[in-house]
Amino acid sequence: MKKVFILLVVVFLSFNMYSQDNYHPVLSDDTCRWNIPCLSLGSFWMDTICAIRETEDTFMLVLRTPYDNAKTYGKLFSSESNDKLFFEDMETQDRYIIMDLSLNVGDTFTMKDEYSQPRNIIVDSVYYEDGKKHIRFDDVIGFSSYASVEITLKRCFIEGVGPTWGFCPKEEGTTFFVCKHEGENLFYSYPDTTLFVNCSFNSNYFGNDVNLIEKNSLLIWPNPTTNIFNVILPEKVRYLAIYSITGILCFSTNFDADMSRTFSFDMSNCSKGIYLLRVITEDTQETKKIIKK
Repeated sequence: MKKVFILLVVVFLSFNMYSQDNYHPVLSDDTCRWNIPCLSLGSFWMDTICAIRETEDTFMLVLRTPYDNAKTYGKLFSSESNDKLFFEDMETQDRYIIMDLSLNVGDTFTMKDEYSQPRNIIVDSVYYEDGKKHIRFDDVIGFSSYASVEITLKRCFIEGVGPTWGFCPKEEGTTFFVCKHEGENLFYSYPDTTLFVNCSFNSNYFGNDVNLIEKNSLLIWPNPTTNIFNVILPEKVRYLAIYSITGILCFSTNFDADMSRTFSFDMSNCSKGIYLLRVITEDTQETKKIIKK
């Protein structure tokens, strides 16, 4: 069974042991739910992650799609003061800390995901926004010395909301909670209304037509994939390459100015794991992760 969490906080090297703060709980009602943005075949929708109370202290984590499909991935539970959030994997019964609000600026902890090596993270800021405590840090992931690729991901723990990258294996760097509901009440919504309005996509920005997507966007779907994935490329793209996690070049091609911005690649002959898609335009270059299941 695939693990729900892409990033897992496994070892905290320093934290404030004497904090007496009591925080608004992430698991605050018999049912909490989060909206997660999704893209497929030019269409946009929201999946829903539900935390459903199982016992007084534990919640079952369930992913629901608009097609009424549901999967149970594991259990969530909080510390007594609600400063820490834990996940228990259904397959291994391992428990992990996935959020810690007791961290201070300069504190260091270790993060690990399913594919890359553990890495030390330093908290760069602690602040309050809309009455909620935020723990802010950058996560720099280096995938391969051969491909010379590093990706910086902006991360945050938010009081009462959770880790901003979500609870499910979505495309890294773009997955986050758009909204959180406690029962029927809206507790949190993503503050930037350019992309999202009222816990849904801003139709004036996205629409369902590929041509309406921002000209400088690089979009990949489905991701993770079992075989074929599709790409919408930025304008002025000149070069595309796919690397394995070890830096081996799997595919590359040059683009002329009059070629289509859409591209598909069949990974049915590729091994399961993580791959890197690198795109170079006239002005910039960008790298994104692809997961082959």
